[in-house]
Amino acid sequence: DADAQRYALTGTLSFEDEAGTAGQSHALSLGVVPFDQTFAINATQSTLQVGVEGTLTGQVRNDGPDRATDAVLRIVSENTNVEPIETTVPLSTLATNDSASFSLPLRILDAALPGERQFEFVVAYEDGTGTAKQSEPLAVRAPVQSGLEFTAENADSSLRVGEEGEVGFTVRNSGVGVARDAVVRLAFDNQNLKPEETTAPLGTLAAN
Repeated sequence: DADAQRYALTGTLSFEDEAGTAGQSHALSLGVVPFDQTFAINATQSTLQVGVEGTLTGQVRNDGPDRATDAVLRIVSENTNVEPIETTVPLSTLATNDSASFSLPLRILDAALPGERQFEFVVAYEDGTGTAKQSEPLAVRAPVQSGLEFTAENADSSLRVGEEGEVGFTVRNSGVGVARDAVVRLAFDNQNLKPEETTAPLGTLAAN
């Protein structure tokens, strides 16, 4: 696409006067600014969290001036602590002033710090002539929450000296993300306790 700057055009005007005599004007000049195809993006919700998979959702709007055919949103951020689960989201065809929603899964690695993050995207599309085009980078900011947090509650024990017993408790995901394939591992400081099992699968724990 052409850069948004003024271009100079020059030309002459050929004509005939009232007597039928051919003539030509002096050089004519004018400046023109070509239209750029522009898009806007905004994030409406973020479930991004350090150490887990989350989603960034929002909307892309075609600000025109032309129709964008088979538009696709592509993340182009270069951040070593962000791992896209998917890099593109189809937006379909967007007429001028049309909008499309997107939801992009991302994993924020353990080395990342919580806080506001900037993500960059481009929109790839075809113009009215079928030519493949790509927008300028579009920046959007979204929050990244701290890592998952868990609490153990409602502990109960049937242990007796010299006898077998059980220890029971409830594990609650007190963070804002979903913990998948969760497994609790028990550690005992007292050598007099000899557990038969030290791990217990919990499955998926939604925030609660």
